[in-house]
Amino acid sequence: MVNIKCNSYLPNWRQNQDYSQSSSASKNRGGGVLLDLSHEIDYLMYLVGDIELLFSKNGTISDLRIDSDDHLAVFGNLKQGGMFQIYSNYFSRNLMRKVEIETKDTSYELDLLNSNLTVFNSLKKQVISRKAFTLEKTYQSIHNDIINNREDKICNIEEGLKVMEIIDQIQSSR
Repeated sequence: MVNIKCNSYLPNWRQNQDYSQSSSASKNRGGGVLLDLSHEIDYLMYLVGDIELLFSKNGTISDLRIDSDDHLAVFGNLKQGGMFQIYSNYFSRNLMRKVEIETKDTSYELDLLNSNLTVFNSLKKQVISRKAFTLEKTYQSIHNDIINNREDKICNIEEGLKVMEIIDQIQSSR
């Protein structure tokens, strides 16, 4: 079982811009949680391979001044066995980006915002931290990989198209 949760607060995304005027706030300009936070779909497939969408629900439930979707819940099967769920939103002040993976013998919790991996098994709990990673350094690394043509480090066109297929399935299921 894989459980992914991404809480975000859209008004804090761009400090020098009114969030309600951003592309993220506008459905017609390509905004919304499904598209803006599609990274969760991407890294899920990076970690576990192909997925099968079973159910999804997204829409606008907050009082943010936007016409795009502000929350998304996705459930499905992992092609290699097991299930997954993804929940993302734009309106939580409890910022969170976590991945939980349950296996037969071990539970994993990856906290992407704090660069911590916690491993739970019957014998012990182990926390592995990598404080060298920050959001800014992550963006710099991605851009450097693109500029330096490090194709093994970045999403390729086939992977991007697979993410877009899942996004299309979610959009057509509304």
